[in-house]
Amino acid sequence: MHYQQAWQTVLEQLKTEMPRAGFESWVQDTQALSFEDGVLTVGTRNTYARQWLEDRVRDDAQNKLLNLLEAETRVEFVAAGMNAPDEALEEEELADISDRVKHIFTAEPVNATRYQEEVRPERVVLLDGYALRLMEHGDLTPKEMSLWVGFRQAVYQRWKNGSGTVKNVPYWEVLRFASMSRASYFRETSGVDSLAGGLVEVVPVPGAAMDDRRFDNAKRYRVQMAPRLTRRDCAVLESILLADVCIAATKKEAHDVALATLNRLAEAEPGEYLNQPTVQVGGVWPKSMHEIVRRVLDIKGDIPADLHAAAEKVFDRILRGFGKVLITHYFLKNAAHKFNLTHPQLWSIIALRDRSWYDHETRTQKEFAILPRGLDELGSWVGVDRKTVKRWLMDPAFATFVQMGDMSTVELPESWNRHTTIFLVRQDEPLEEDFADKMSTDAGQSEHRPGTKRVSGLDKMSTDTGQNEHLLNNLIKPLLNPNKPQESPPVQAAQKNDPPVAFGGAGSRSFWDFDFLMSNNHVNPGSKKNLLRTNKGKWGRDLATLSAGFVSWILYAYSPEGVGVKDPLGLAVKRLNENAHAGAHGGFDKLAQLTPFRLRALFDADFAGAEPGESLEDSIYQANFSRLQKPFKQELYRRLFGFTESNHAVPKAT
Repeated sequence: MHYQQAWQTVLEQLKTEMPRAGFESWVQDTQALSFEDGVLTVGTRNTYARQWLEDRVRDDAQNKLLNLLEAETRVEFVAAGMNAPDEALEEEELADISDRVKHIFTAEPVNATRYQEEVRPERVVLLDGYALRLMEHGDLTPKEMSLWVGFRQAVYQRWKNGSGTVKNVPYWEVLRFASMSRASYFRETSGVDSLAGGLVEVVPVPGAAMDDRRFDNAKRYRVQMAPRLTRRDCAVLESILLADVCIAATKKEAHDVALATLNRLAEAEPGEYLNQPTVQVGGVWPKSMHEIVRRVLDIKGDIPADLHAAAEKVFDRILRGFGKVLITHYFLKNAAHKFNLTHPQLWSIIALRDRSWYDHETRTQKEFAILPRGLDELGSWVGVDRKTVKRWLMDPAFATFVQMGDMSTVELPESWNRHTTIFLVRQDEPLEEDFADKMSTDAGQSEHRPGTKRVSGLDKMSTDTGQNEHLLNNLIKPLLNPNKPQESPPVQAAQKNDPPVAFGGAGSRSFWDFDFLMSNNHVNPGSKKNLLRTNKGKWGRDLATLSAGFVSWILYAYSPEGVGVKDPLGLAVKRLNENAHAGAHGGFDKLAQLTPFRLRALFDADFAGAEPGESLEDSIYQANFSRLQKPFKQELYRRLFGFTESNHAVPKAT
């Protein structure tokens, strides 16, 4: 049967099986262009149609051709501009093709639960577990790891079909799985030739035109589908080879010794030789195991075939030794965004899920991971310190996935040290209804959603218009030790000739008055003048922003996070002079953005013993200042709104 006739027969069969709208929109006008070496090339209208057909029709069409031609046939769809080209689609419309057209050609699930329908747990990103070692050894940051996964998924279908991993990759294809904003993506990719430690490389030679400017204008990248060896592991492997080869007297003997060593390593467990206690790591990072062999044996050209094959076996054995990591599409595309997880948080959750204990005797997946070095070990996986991990565990968003187990109820072997920690790790994905309302301080995010009730305890805030890469400090966090009273900076006495400041001097205003804040806090005139000059010349901020920044740093100095600050005024002036950002960030900026009248009302309600409100600002105030001792709270009140000890008139409870 001629290949064109065979394709027409396939179209007739698909017409009876597919929904009419889907067939007429995407399949009906395709044409068989050529048939060579078992590959049938089929032309489509445009790139969008090609992608749709690859995702939903290819496998079914290949099975039908197998019956018609009685030979295994692979179908390749190409954008050949069939018929009149469609109008250009917006880039946002192409961001997720599967979501865009799932209503046209779908199969009705049988006995599927709501969780299966929403999460689709069978859709996963499959990575070599060794990739996590790149972060643990400091060769890749968590953000670089996310970027590599984004590029890897963008070329995955092409690689799976045997078409290589070089492709014009537009940004929206990467962002589907990279868990970052568009602005963050361009900061990472602009002006560089390689990304993610060389796992993604820019190819200067343009590819064939696709009749689609969005793809034709995108940069062309080559993506490595397998992770590289870490610098430390490369140094270990090189030292092992050198130790054996250095005793050889001739090049032939060196060749034989290196081959024997590689074969021995290919049979050994990687953990037996990679985790050496001390190793000298050099500045050069070999690209592959083959490059290590070439350097050790001083080979200028291609390495011999037997050494090449042995080096590949060692590399494959190392990758197998660390297993596979499964990450659901839902976690990367939905949960990570909804909970506003940072890249270190995201990858620590992935790593903990991968380390969760599996009982092979009972065939049960336990929802916990045991870390002998506790918080320090978890932090080392993603390049953060112990303090940061402790802060994560008090973050409701992160605690949705990871919590610390109660070690007092567990009997640990005597050989385990006191730092051993059990982490309770959520194995399933939270559904849409489990997502807390997302709070943000940027202009694009609505702070008041009709028909929803905000849960202040689960709020997660962001200070930028995209992915917040830095976890905000002490937004809604209680005192670490409620039994130990919070200290405060010492009260700075007013100057002898300073005029008394009336109670509520700033509270009656609808904006923060910079001159009032300076005089009320007795800021040195020289410091005030220098602050104004620096603010205008270096940062170009207006006085309203400068005033709010000053208030933010004063609030910070009296908060649990500011314990130990002895000179709040000096801190505020110093930070505003040296930092491009206006305030202390996070909840302190949120309070400082209130009008003096609104912020004063929070203090007055606290002094009066009134029940706190349910707004985000009330929650931030309660977490940071409700437990502040009364004298210090009055002192903070004076700094912000103006009163002296002689005319203090804090409202009484009624």
